[in-house]
Amino acid sequence: MFSLSILWIFLAGAGAKYQLPVGIVINEPDMKIAYDFATARINEQSMNNGNAYRWHPILNDNLTDMNDNYKLSETLCNLMNKGVAVIIGANNAQSFNTIQSFSQALKVPYIVPTSTRSEPYDYYRYEISMAPPLVDAVIKVIDILYWQKIYYVYDSDDGLWRLQKLYNHIQERKFPRVLDAFRIRDVDNSYDLLRHLDYKDEEDSLRRIVLDLSSTSAYQKILTQIIDVGMNRENYHYILASLTAYDLNNQNFFDVFKYGGVNITAFKIIQDTSDVYKKAEQLWRQRKSYYPDLFPLSTEAALLLDTVAAVYKSLQIGALRTKHGGVDRVHCRNPGHSKSENGPRVRDQIIQSSFNGLTGGVGFDNQGMRSDFKIDVYELTHKKDFTQKHSWNRRELYAVNETLYKPRNDSAKNRTQMVTTIMVSPFVMMKKITNGEPLVGDNKYEGYCIDLIRLVAKQANFDYKINIADDYGRKNEKTGQWSGMVGELINGSRQIAVAPLTITEDRERVVDFSKPFMNTGISIMIKKPDKVKPGVFSFMEPLDRYVWLCIAVGFLSVSFVLFFVGRFSPFEWTVDGNGKKEANNTFTISNTMWFSLGALMQQGSDISPRSLSGRVIGSAWWFFTLIIISSYTANLAAFLTIEKMLTPIDSADDLVNQKEIKYGTLKTGTSWEFFKDSEVQVFRQMYETMEANKIEVLLSDVELGVEKVRKSKGKYAFMLESSMNDFHSQQEPCDTMKVGDNLDNKGYGIATRIGYPLRDEINIAVLELREIGELHKLRRKWWYDKGKCGDVDGSKDATQSALTLSNVSGIFHILIGGLVLAMITSSLEYLAQKKLKANRAKENAKTQARTNANQNPVRRENFESFNAGAAFSPEQENGGYHFAPAGQLITFESPPKGNQTEI
Repeated sequence: MFSLSILWIFLAGAGAKYQLPVGIVINEPDMKIAYDFATARINEQSMNNGNAYRWHPILNDNLTDMNDNYKLSETLCNLMNKGVAVIIGANNAQSFNTIQSFSQALKVPYIVPTSTRSEPYDYYRYEISMAPPLVDAVIKVIDILYWQKIYYVYDSDDGLWRLQKLYNHIQERKFPRVLDAFRIRDVDNSYDLLRHLDYKDEEDSLRRIVLDLSSTSAYQKILTQIIDVGMNRENYHYILASLTAYDLNNQNFFDVFKYGGVNITAFKIIQDTSDVYKKAEQLWRQRKSYYPDLFPLSTEAALLLDTVAAVYKSLQIGALRTKHGGVDRVHCRNPGHSKSENGPRVRDQIIQSSFNGLTGGVGFDNQGMRSDFKIDVYELTHKKDFTQKHSWNRRELYAVNETLYKPRNDSAKNRTQMVTTIMVSPFVMMKKITNGEPLVGDNKYEGYCIDLIRLVAKQANFDYKINIADDYGRKNEKTGQWSGMVGELINGSRQIAVAPLTITEDRERVVDFSKPFMNTGISIMIKKPDKVKPGVFSFMEPLDRYVWLCIAVGFLSVSFVLFFVGRFSPFEWTVDGNGKKEANNTFTISNTMWFSLGALMQQGSDISPRSLSGRVIGSAWWFFTLIIISSYTANLAAFLTIEKMLTPIDSADDLVNQKEIKYGTLKTGTSWEFFKDSEVQVFRQMYETMEANKIEVLLSDVELGVEKVRKSKGKYAFMLESSMNDFHSQQEPCDTMKVGDNLDNKGYGIATRIGYPLRDEINIAVLELREIGELHKLRRKWWYDKGKCGDVDGSKDATQSALTLSNVSGIFHILIGGLVLAMITSSLEYLAQKKLKANRAKENAKTQARTNANQNPVRRENFESFNAGAAFSPEQENGGYHFAPAGQLITFESPPKGNQTEI
C-alpha cells in the first residue's frame, strides 16, 4: 500500500516563473516520516543558504495496492496527466516492469531509493536508482572467500535476476563451483526448506549460503527461523545480499548469533561518521517529537533522503518550461501523440548532479546507475560483533567482472615483473661468497628455479625481480583466503611464481599455471640399508628354496619310477650267455639314481633305457633339466656379482602391513592433502595412522624429515615429492634412498595471476625449453652433476665385476667336501673289502681241509699224538707222512707219491 502526494515545486531564481510538479510514491508508513523529515531538511538548508525555494507538498491519501498492476497503471496515469516531470517512488519485483514501461513510453523519469534490475544495455533508460547494484559486491566476497559450493536462497524475481548474474560470472571464470538455488515461497514458515538445507549433503559439513531477500522484515523472519532450526552453528557462513539487512544490527538482533560459531557477512552504505550524517542527526534532535524513532537512520530512509536531495539540487539548475509556456501535461492513454517535454531534460539534470549525501558520494552514469558510492563489508564471527573487513567503490567492484579477471590493456612487457619464490634446495638457494664480495639483488640466489626464470624471461622478453615468500600458499578453510605465494598472486602484489609449486585443483581455481616444467609425485624415503655381500652358498639363491626342494623330490620320483618301469618292462631284462641262462636288469635303484643325476648335471650316463616307457620318462626328465639349468645359469651371474641392499619395505602396502617402521610427511601441503582426501583404502589407512601419531610423524619442513630419517636407524619413513627425494639422496652422507614407485603423479608449474598478459608467452617458453632439452640439462646440473653420491638410478651397483673368492667360496667348499668324502668312502671300502677277503679265505681253507680229510684218512692215534705234542723222529714214516718232534716245522724233502696235504 502506498500514499500518493503531489509536490508543486516553485522554482526560484533569475528567470524562474513556472511551477513544475513532482510525484511522490511511498509504500510504507515509516517512509512517510522519512519523507517529511527530508522536506524539513531541504527547507532548512534553503533558509540557511538564503534561498527562497521551498517544498510545498500537497498530500493525497488515496491508497493503491502496488501488487495490482491495473490499479498501479491507473495511479501512474493520474500522476502523469497532472503534468509531473519526475516521480520519486518505491518499486518491487511485481511492479517494476509496469513502472519501467510507463516511464519509457511517456519519457517521465522514475527515481527510486532501492536498486533496480536495469543493465547498461537495456532499452529502458528512464528509471534512475539511488541504491548501487549490490550483486557485484556479493560476487567479489564469494571470490575472496573462495566458496566452492554455494547455496543461494531468494524470495523474489529480483533475487532470481541476481542469481543469474552470479551464475554467469561463475561460467565466465570457468570455475568448477556448485551453485544450488532455493526459492522461499513462504517467508513466515520456511522450516522445511531450512531443514532440507541443514541435512543436504551430510558428508559436506560446510554450508555457504547467500540470503537474497526482498525486505528487512523478511531477513528478520528467516534469520529467526535459522536460529530455531539450529543453523547458527560453526561451519555455517551467510552472506546477506541486501543493503537493508545490516539495519537489524541497530536493533541488537545479531547478538544471539555471536555465540553460535556462525559467520555472517553484511553490507553497509550509510556513512554514519560523515559530517552530512551528523548535521542531519542534529536537525532531527531539534525536531525529534515530529519524527520519532527515525535515527539511527535505516538504509531505505537514508536512500530516500538522498533521492529527494538529488531531485531538489537538479531542479535548481535552471527554469524548465514547455514549448507552449505552460505545465507539461501528457496523455497517458495516447502516448504516441503526447509525451513529456520536461522529462528528458529532468533526467539529464539528475544524472549530472553530484554531491555528498548520507550514503556517501552521490553521482550517476549515463544509464542512470549510481556511479559514486562506497560499500563497506562487515563480518560477524564467534564472540565478536560486526567488524569492517573491506570497503569498495564502484571502480573496484567492477574489477570483479572487468579488470581483475580479464586481460588488461596495459603492456606488462614494459614493466619489471615481480617474481615470488621460496627457499628450498635445490630450486632456490643462497649463493656462497667465494671472492669476499657481498652478493646483492637477484645475484645472491642460485638454483634450478633461478636458472629457469632466467631462461623463461629471455624467451618471453621481460625483466623481473625476485622476492622470497614464507610458504607455498595455504587456504584458510573458514575465510577462504590464501597465504604465501598463491595469496600474493591473488592480491596482485606479485605477478609470477616460479617454485616447486604443485599444480592442484584448489590452486588452479585461483591462479593460472603453465605447462609442467617438472613431473613429480609422492615417494617414500628410508635410510639406506647396508649392502649385503653374497654368502657362502649364494650360488643357491637364483632358485627359491622351495624350487630346490621340488627338484630334489622330482629327482627321487624319476629315479624310483624308472626303477619300477625297468622291473615291469620285459625290454629292460637281459639273459647271460654262460650257459646258466640267468635274467639280469641294469636299472637297479643305484643305477636309476645315477642316470637321473647325470641327466640333471647335463653329463649323461653309461646306461640308458631301452623300453618305450623308460625313454618317455627320460625325455621328460631331460626337458625338465634343460629348462631348470638354463634358468639357473641365467640368474647365477647377477647373484654372484651384485652386492644387494635388502630394503625392509618396497611400497606403501609394506608400510601399512608392518608395525616397526613409523611413517609421516609434511603437516601442511599437497602431500598431506593427498592422503587426507584420498579414497584409496591403503592411503586412507596411512592417513588415519599418521593422524593418530601426528605429533611424532608429521613435520613442518623437508629438511627436518630427511634428518629424522637419517637418525631413525631405519625405523622411520618420510613421504615427500620424488624430486626432493632424489636430491637429498645425492647429498652426503649418502645414507637415504627412494623405494618403490610414486604414490601419485603431478607436476610443478609456473603460476601467474588469472588474466596475466604474459601467461601465453610463459607457457610457450616452458614448452620450448622442454623440447630443446634445456629442462633436462637443468635437472641434470642441479641433481646429479652437483650431487655427491653418484647416480641414484643404481647403475653403479648393477655393473658386473670380477668374481672374488667370497663370491664362489661355497663351490670350493662343496668340492673339498666331495674330495674328503671320497677319501673317507675309499678307506671304508678298502677296510670292508679286506675284511670280506679275509673271511672269504678262511672259509675256503676250512672247506678244502674237510675235502682232503675225506679223501686221505689219517690214523686217529697219530693225529692225537701230534695234537698232544708227541715227538717223532724224522726217519719214521707212516703211510707217506713225515712227523717231527712237537714244536718243530714239518718239511717235505721228497714228498711221497700220492695225495699230499700241507699241515
